[in-house]
Amino acid sequence: MNVIFNYDKKIKSIIYQPYIDLKSFAKAFTLVEVLVVITVIGIVATFYTVSYVGSNNKIIETTLKSDLFGAAAQLKLFNMNNEHYPTTISTDCDANPDSETNLCLTVSPGNEYGDYTVDDPSDPQSYTLRINNGSIIYEMTNISEPILI
Repeated sequence: MNVIFNYDKKIKSIIYQPYIDLKSFAKAFTLVEVLVVITVIGIVATFYTVSYVGSNNKIIETTLKSDLFGAAAQLKLFNMNNEHYPTTISTDCDANPDSETNLCLTVSPGNEYGDYTVDDPSDPQSYTLRINNGSIIYEMTNISEPILI
């Protein structure tokens, strides 16, 4: 509400009259402008979310490959020292420490070693090792690179 002064010769009175100030509307955004901005923000947020999910899967795949390469190096060292690959692997080094037949491997959070097989039990010269994080599974042998399954 704005105040309008009405001067009379005898009395000075103040009359309150509501009226619309057109200058205040010139400073505000229209509904269409606000909706356009909200739509643009929604589209940008959608692209960001999609790219984030894609990069998150790439990070998981990278940690899986890194764990496989680390395990391959430890298995190769075990083979050089013992002239055979271990028959079992574990990730709980307290319960199953390194021995003549077991190798304890470290794993990144969220990753789990799956199947580990030695192809020839009498003279184990090759192995197959799987690792997974949720539904993403990689497999590696002593003669191959990590392969997405």
